[in-house]
Amino acid sequence: MRLEGKEPGGEGIISLLKTNIISFNAKNIRFVNYEFYSASGS
Repeated sequence: MRLEGKEPGGEGIISLLKTNIISFNAKNIRFVNYEFYSASGS
């Protein structure tokens, strides 16, 4: 019985969450930039 702080499949879930968070942040940044440019353009 080995406990190394890792659960089977745990790393896959964590990397999936990180990928989702990164893509979510990228979408938010794009949205904010679009709002900023459209506001400053008018």
